[in-house]
Amino acid sequence: MMARQRRRLRALACAVAALTLPGTALAQAQGYLIAGKAGGPAIQLRAGPGPGYPPVGSAPPMTPVRVDECLPVTSYAYSWCRVSFGRSVGWLSANSVVNQTTGQRPGTVPQTGRYAPPPQIRRSAPPPAVTAPPTPRNIARTPARRATARLYRVTKVRSWDELNIRSGPDHKTAIVGTIPANGRGIRRMGCVKGGKWCRVEYQGVKGWASGHFLAPM
Repeated sequence: MMARQRRRLRALACAVAALTLPGTALAQAQGYLIAGKAGGPAIQLRAGPGPGYPPVGSAPPMTPVRVDECLPVTSYAYSWCRVSFGRSVGWLSANSVVNQTTGQRPGTVPQTGRYAPPPQIRRSAPPPAVTAPPTPRNIARTPARRATARLYRVTKVRSWDELNIRSGPDHKTAIVGTIPANGRGIRRMGCVKGGKWCRVEYQGVKGWASGHFLAPM
């Protein structure tokens, strides 16, 4: 008699428990599997509901799992579900889980806690490319034509003008002296840039003058 009453009480308790199961527990009772073909690549489990969380494990396809809850994730097509199997617990996309009875993916169920999105790591903009400063003109290394002993005179310069002697073979360099329009006895010691600039000496002043305005005496 006592044994029969105990069996009735157990049956009644099971019936009451089945009627009071929440939506998540019903989903667990139905049973889910990791989607995919057996032997396929494993699905990563993450520490939170979203692809930005670090991986905490993996589950191969066809692994039976328990779906604890599912949450919508902004800018993501599927909800993310917290699943567990054995001693492993983690989050994965609802698209990676399938009901082994109906073949459907789990929907969003009432969440049991709040999960903040992972902190976004702001990557600073790459520093601007550092360009090497222009190399100053090294007059000592400027290839020059073989020096000649011939003397030159100024040509094609107007009588009221002068030919500048500069510190380097460029019109932007400093003026270190001048030669009058009728200047003669200019010593030319070599030219660069196809004869465009020539190293000269006039009355003890050395520098560079435009080869266009020099003519042999």
